[in-house]
Amino acid sequence: MRRQAATRRTALTVCTIADIAAGLLGLWILCLLTRTVTCRFAGRMSRLRIEKVDGDATVHDWQHVHNLVIPTHYRSLDEVRERSGHNVLEVAYLDDTLIGCTTVRPPTGETPVATVIARVLPDHRGQGFGAELYERGLAQARELGAEAIETVVLASNRDGLRFAQRRGFAVIDEYVLPGETIPWVELRLAADALSAAD
Repeated sequence: MRRQAATRRTALTVCTIADIAAGLLGLWILCLLTRTVTCRFAGRMSRLRIEKVDGDATVHDWQHVHNLVIPTHYRSLDEVRERSGHNVLEVAYLDDTLIGCTTVRPPTGETPVATVIARVLPDHRGQGFGAELYERGLAQARELGAEAIETVVLASNRDGLRFAQRRGFAVIDEYVLPGETIPWVELRLAADALSAAD
């Protein structure tokens, strides 16, 4: 009798774990299929609503964050629309308040390197939103086949540089674009930091 009861409990536990796993898989698929995402890949609930840039409102919001965070590198609405055709562009909201945007440039050419950029408006920094957007972009880059991750930060953006370096990025280049005066800093995620983030 005891053996039968133990077998039933084990079967019940296995069934329950399988049901939970199936439910989590279903939730993850639902997150991927919907344009508005309110969950995180790690399974924790997020306070953010994240939308893919694909309409006038999201194009405008992405442009607003980009141009406020990077005032020396203005993007027009047409440029944002064009970039959304070949990059993954998303905007993030806390309730209905715009707080940030992201860019994931997929790997191209011979080297499977993706670029992940997370931007958070100044009033919303220091609350973990940048880390959440970065983690999401990192996961998207991996899904696109990236084996290495880079980011670029305006040299005057000290918060952005500290954020990247705390997450394992190291400077690989610094350059000034034609017509600009402030350098861009190009950083690459160290291989051990990339594998630790898996």
